[in-house]
Amino acid sequence: MPSEKDVDEIINTILSEKVKELLTDRELEEYKKAEETIKKLQQKTYNNGDINRYKEEVNKYYSKLFKDIKIDITEKDPESILKGIDNKFEISFQHLDGDKNWQQDLPSSFHNLGHGAIRIAIFSLMLCKYLASGVKQEHGDISKKYLVLFEKPELFLHPKLVKTLRELVYQVSNDSPFQVICASHSPQMIDLTKIKTSLIYNNK
Repeated sequence: MPSEKDVDEIINTILSEKVKELLTDRELEEYKKAEETIKKLQQKTYNNGDINRYKEEVNKYYSKLFKDIKIDITEKDPESILKGIDNKFEISFQHLDGDKNWQQDLPSSFHNLGHGAIRIAIFSLMLCKYLASGVKQEHGDISKKYLVLFEKPELFLHPKLVKTLRELVYQVSNDSPFQVICASHSPQMIDLTKIKTSLIYNNK
C-alpha cells in the first residue's frame, strides 16, 4: 500500500502536469521566465550558511543533555520554486554508532525518540529562534527580548539529566536574550546558590 507521502506526490504530479497542459506556448514561456527570476532572487535571499549556523547553535544546547544524538534540519522540497520565500523544513535525528561516527544514512524521526528527548529538542529549537529572526546579541548586552515558559521541564528525563537541564536553563537565562520561567515539581530544578533567582511556592 502506498504511504501518505506517496499519495501526496502522485496527486501533485498529476495536477502539476495538468496545469502545464492548459498553458499556451506563450504562457509557458512566461512561466519559465518567472521561474528563472525567482531562482535568481532565491540565490540572494536563501543562505545555507544561516541554516547551518542555526543547526550548530541548536545542537550546542541539545548536546549538553544528549551527546549521542544530533538534530538535523533538511529541506522538504529543495527544488521548490518557492524556496527562500516559503520553504519548508523537516527535523530528523542522527545517532552516534559504536565507532563515534554519525549515522547520516539512518536518520530518525520524532517517532523514534522518547518524550524527554523530544521536549528538549523543541526547547533547543525555540531557544535559537533569535538567530533565524536576525536579532543580534551584542557583546555584554543581556537585555531580554524573549520570554520562555517551560512547564515541568523534568518530565520524562533521567534524574542525572534533570540537573544538567537545570544548569542549561540557568545558562540560557544569563547568557542569552531569554528570560526563562519554569513551573516544576522537582526540587532538582532549583539552585538557591544562583544569583538573580526567584522562587514562588504554591501548595494548591
